[in-house]
Amino acid sequence: MRSKDEIQKAHDQLLPIVTGEVDFGYPPGVIDAARASLDVLCWVLEHDHNISFQDNLEKILKEAERRGYRLTSNPS
Repeated sequence: MRSKDEIQKAHDQLLPIVTGEVDFGYPPGVIDAARASLDVLCWVLEHDHNISFQDNLEKILKEAERRGYRLTSNPS
């Protein structure tokens, strides 16, 4: 796993793109991809201000279970 510092750095680099502070005409989809990535990084860093990934993960798992699937971790 990457270090917490490296994860925080990636978070900090994406934040100005998602907030619009840095905008130089990104191709379509880049902002959405950056936002989704930032959501995951906030979840990994345990930030209380952004729970989008956790909410989405719970919805996905509930829907999978409703359809008869049980998603589990894959031990390496």
